[in-house]
Amino acid sequence: MKHRLNCIFLLCLLILLLSPFFINSFLDFFVKFKLIDICDINTWIGFYGSIIGGGLTIVGVIYTIKKQEELNRQDKDAQNDLNEKNARISNFPNLNIDQVDTNDNYDNCSSLEICYGGNDVLGIIRIKNVSDHNAKNLRMQCIIKSQCYDSGMLCIYRGYIVKNDEYYVQILGNKQIYLQGVIPVDLYITFEDSLFHIYQIKIECILENDSGAKFVMPESDEFKLTLISENDAYIISDSDKTDYDLCENKKKFDKLFMESFEPYKDMFQKIDKVIFDKYAGSYNSGSLSGPRNFKLLSETQCLCYVKSEFFYHGKEVFVYSYEVLLDVNRNNAIYKYLKIEKNLRFCSLFQLLRIYILSLKIVL
Repeated sequence: MKHRLNCIFLLCLLILLLSPFFINSFLDFFVKFKLIDICDINTWIGFYGSIIGGGLTIVGVIYTIKKQEELNRQDKDAQNDLNEKNARISNFPNLNIDQVDTNDNYDNCSSLEICYGGNDVLGIIRIKNVSDHNAKNLRMQCIIKSQCYDSGMLCIYRGYIVKNDEYYVQILGNKQIYLQGVIPVDLYITFEDSLFHIYQIKIECILENDSGAKFVMPESDEFKLTLISENDAYIISDSDKTDYDLCENKKKFDKLFMESFEPYKDMFQKIDKVIFDKYAGSYNSGSLSGPRNFKLLSETQCLCYVKSEFFYHGKEVFVYSYEVLLDVNRNNAIYKYLKIEKNLRFCSLFQLLRIYILSLKIVL
């Protein structure tokens, strides 16, 4: 907006400087061909000058109004930022995180596996709310970059964590595994305050050999805390992850889709056969390769987008797609309408009608 207003201002300034030359040439043309009387030229100059002056005045007023609106918006944003900062400070829950003895028994204890093939306790972490403000949705994630390992997000407790509440997390792994030196381990602890601000603590820990593999967390009263947005609650490891990859019911969604798709695979194969009935053996397709995209609607509902692409002699000639709505609560999958996205003269109108009729019989 600021750039646009500056351009308008420069344009008006240019018109103001060039208008006398333009008006003079314009009136000379009319006097030359006797369209206006030379005696009236001052009147015409005053007339066109008033029009240009009035137009520039209107533009100046609009420019002033827009400029003031921009300043008001900046003031409002600054005030909102200040209010947001004060709200975070007044509702911030302070969590104390330390490592405790593995020989004792603890209540409210969760488990997080950080290396494959073992259930030995390599260490125990205690998380305690030492402030008067509540925390909630306490989660933990472990990433070992040197081994390309990501534990995924462990939900420790979803409800409110009040003052002096304690939660424990067992770090599990194979104690007998041979470690070639010290292995860095990054632990991410994520939680929310009562106003839905999301915070994350990163702790740089290690795995070392001490009569077997041992998890060690640094001794510190304060760890680095970061305020993150709601969409960044999960750490992205070496491979990109979507909301679907990180949802709690991902495995259930995958299983439900495959179980629902299997009984109707023959129907989709019939649709594929109609598409290239004349060119059997001369095409390939991604129609049976599973869904291409997932859109997470909620933790219990997901929309799968399936796209089938057909090629003939290396050229994409036919594409169709459909959607499947998955609901893990109802344990069902609802087939959405089939859509023809590309048809390079490989299917006649009659064949397309056959495809749509077959698709109407699909009820996942």
